[in-house]
Amino acid sequence: MQDILNNNNVKEISFIEQDNRGFDEAFWIKNKDFFDEMSARSVEMKYTVSHSITIPIRNVPLTSMTLLIDRAVIQFDYLPKSLNNLSIAIRHRNLVTSLVGLPDGLTSLKFLFAGWSHPIAPGSLPSRLKTLDLGSTYNYPIEVGSLPATLEIVNFGGSFNQPLTNLPRSVTKLHLCAKYKHPIGNNHLEYLDHMGPASFTPGVIFPALTYLNTHSKHDQWPLITSSTFPNLSTIYVYTKSEWSEPLDLSTMASSLRIMFISAKGPISSFPQGLERLQVFSSSLFRLTNHNNNQLPRSLLSLTILEYQYELEAGHFPPTLTSLSMFEHQQLPLKDQLPLLSLKSLSIGLGKEYDIITIGRFESILATTSLESIELVASTRFNLHLYRITDNIFLKHSGSSILFEINEFGFINSNTIMHFLTK
Repeated sequence: MQDILNNNNVKEISFIEQDNRGFDEAFWIKNKDFFDEMSARSVEMKYTVSHSITIPIRNVPLTSMTLLIDRAVIQFDYLPKSLNNLSIAIRHRNLVTSLVGLPDGLTSLKFLFAGWSHPIAPGSLPSRLKTLDLGSTYNYPIEVGSLPATLEIVNFGGSFNQPLTNLPRSVTKLHLCAKYKHPIGNNHLEYLDHMGPASFTPGVIFPALTYLNTHSKHDQWPLITSSTFPNLSTIYVYTKSEWSEPLDLSTMASSLRIMFISAKGPISSFPQGLERLQVFSSSLFRLTNHNNNQLPRSLLSLTILEYQYELEAGHFPPTLTSLSMFEHQQLPLKDQLPLLSLKSLSIGLGKEYDIITIGRFESILATTSLESIELVASTRFNLHLYRITDNIFLKHSGSSILFEINEFGFINSNTIMHFLTK
């Protein structure tokens, strides 16, 4: 403890039980001055417990606790009154049946595993709570006053399917599971993560919403328009269903700048204001010539996973500066890339590299307009380069060539090719 006291740079301390034996009362009493000093220095102190708290530690100035509860019932009034963050991992749903005694100063309360499985009585949650995660089994109506007016982030877990009528307007970030089927009309939301097919109350406008994740059918995506979502900037749309007719997404909200999409069919046009696009591809999705306006001319960064066709330079808009291809079958040829604009290239091959890969990679290394190059080929080759001169590169963290060069440093083209071909 003295070494820690002598170090003024300590920002966080974690106490973790070993062999399921908790710290006894003598430990807390003996080190009271230490805890008080760390608290005075605003050091965050965390405690992970894998048994029931059997002695009151209300005056120990801990800031975070994680309780791993298998059998014993929790006595919340034994917990430190200084707690800001509390996570409770409950393996059996009836181990916690009351919220009475939770520390008043809690700002984050998270139930893990089975989670909280009972109605929340009005006034039972701490009045300063900002983050609430109810775990996997909660499915009860939201009563008036059951959630504090300070709440900002709520994750209702994997079973919740109740109307959001009494959700406080202070909540801006909301996570809902795939089972949630009710229309959403809470226009104060800024961030909505819905693991199912999100539906919205007709006529309600969502001026604050900037992030949306929805697993709805593809024919619902064009309905996400500026008239309902005027400030939506990031969207994640996912579906397991394939389609065969070209899908026009140009009608989607014009404020969109970032899109993640599962392309299980042909797409004739993406939202035209996009700057960053990530496509989870399928055999039914193909890039077309940029003159067809499939990819927006505003696009700066494109990532495609599992693309199954040859690339062409004409696929890409002249604004593109970053291209990433993962689980690709082969490195592209130099003339398949938009070299007039491209500055960063990342390729993750779905196989070990071969003689064709080596030849194409040497050509890419010699393309001096590329400032950043990344190549990952299965487990044998993982290289992240930043160009310094025409043939000298800085290797980034994580680079390895056949596990022989794995530190930061400078490397030239000849050395790279030597390790590739030997």
